[in-house]
Amino acid sequence: VKLAAVVWDDESMVEKARKLRREIDDGIQKYGIVEHPTHGRIYAYEVDGLGNYLLMDDANVPSLLSIPYLGYDYDPTIFANTKRFLFSKDNPMFHEGRHDGIAYAGIGSPHTKFIPSSIWPMAMIMEGLVSNNATHKVVLVEKLLASSAGTGWMHESFNPNNPAKFSRPWFCWPDSLFAELVMSLTEACPRPEGGGYSIKEWTDRDDAAHVVRGSVFMKPTPSPTPPPPTPMPQPLPQLSLAVVSECTRAGEGARNGGYVDASFSNKRSFCEKWNATCVLSDMTRVDGDDGGVNPFIAKWQLINRTLHETHADWIMWLDCEAAFTNLDIDWRYHLNGHLDNSK
Repeated sequence: VKLAAVVWDDESMVEKARKLRREIDDGIQKYGIVEHPTHGRIYAYEVDGLGNYLLMDDANVPSLLSIPYLGYDYDPTIFANTKRFLFSKDNPMFHEGRHDGIAYAGIGSPHTKFIPSSIWPMAMIMEGLVSNNATHKVVLVEKLLASSAGTGWMHESFNPNNPAKFSRPWFCWPDSLFAELVMSLTEACPRPEGGGYSIKEWTDRDDAAHVVRGSVFMKPTPSPTPPPPTPMPQPLPQLSLAVVSECTRAGEGARNGGYVDASFSNKRSFCEKWNATCVLSDMTRVDGDDGGVNPFIAKWQLINRTLHETHADWIMWLDCEAAFTNLDIDWRYHLNGHLDNSK
């Protein structure tokens, strides 16, 4: 609603957004609150509107845990019950473990079942962001630092019994959220009515620890100096590129004409700038519409056709929603270290 009103100044979209918001909230009130035998009335993770529901949470945001962070006008009692459920063994994604004297507990995700009982730092960070207890925030920051296994980055997930076993060594989403958690280290935060987060400065002395509001953060062991980046060859090799994208104008997930036109215009501008081949598909029929093609199948058909018809050295796929934000960056710089293997 705010984006439509303030950024786009589109009153028609404002009304559509308000209507959609009311419909979603009506659905939550009617179907999304269920009675749990232990925790009472809680918010469900998924429902089908027919009386069936799934009780769990996923570390990815949006999540049930992030309800206050996202600004939803929730029922305090129901959310308190939900939070107790989330941090109990009744939630199949809640995991615990201990390593090097530190007890970890948090929410994971079905996406990382390949790491047993994995916890997502994103969920631990969100636990801190929705808390008004500064001491609790500090404890979580200390555990998050330890869970990084000396890499200096927040990971996607980690094994609470051995944080050195983790997925995605670099994940900017929880990195950003971790910075926000550090900025919220004050009892007065979060307080939306106060204009946002207050920033508590860290001490920066050469002693053995950092001190924040009486709590001690041990300085992490410095990470090994990373090797210098592979220098770009000069001049850059002459390679051909095909940019492939597909937008659907019909069926579920269809985009309006203006959206599709803007998406394709952006990609054509990039192709003209870098002498790339643009392969853009404007689907008007989908599976079930008089023999149309399923969009997921059409994507691979489009890529396969590009492989055989353009003979490009590299093919770049972009979703309809993706756009080039800086047309002046040479696309070859993104492939540093791989250009010699382009065949």
